[in-house]
Amino acid sequence: MAVVERPFTARDVIRHTLVTWAVAMCVIVVNLLSTNLPDVGSFIFMIGAIVFGLTWLGAPLAWALGRAMKSVRSVSLHLLAFGALGYLAATLLAIAPAVVSGSNVVVVGAPHIVALGLGCAVCVIVGRSVAFLLRRRDDRRAARVRPSLLDEKSFRDTTDTAADSPRGETI
Repeated sequence: MAVVERPFTARDVIRHTLVTWAVAMCVIVVNLLSTNLPDVGSFIFMIGAIVFGLTWLGAPLAWALGRAMKSVRSVSLHLLAFGALGYLAATLLAIAPAVVSGSNVVVVGAPHIVALGLGCAVCVIVGRSVAFLLRRRDDRRAARVRPSLLDEKSFRDTTDTAADSPRGETI
């Protein structure tokens, strides 16, 4: 089972946010292209901008959840928690207009709201998974480079005396 070694850095949160947005856009584009909307290109651009903004508004929530879960080492539990956060955020955003207007037209358990929440949860889980994989790749690359740089035998002792120097000066 994969474990979380350390909390996400700002770079990891940015990766998570961008991948979440990219996956959401792929789903949105595929769904919109299957419709017969007259000006689907501008609609995709508009929806993309809105989703981009909402994804970045959710980034601080993701960062806070990650910090709150810093003692949880199971990647599976992290993915489950972030999926739940994505589901909750999408559901709240979907019902917000009805709540603000005082209308009771939108029912929380309506199939389209559940589908939206599940779709958002999947996008967040994929984004977080990719961020974990990229961080693991970066850590492996760094581990291959660091040992040779940190090997004490590869460094010269800086306490050498003048007698040890070939020309007699202090190093």
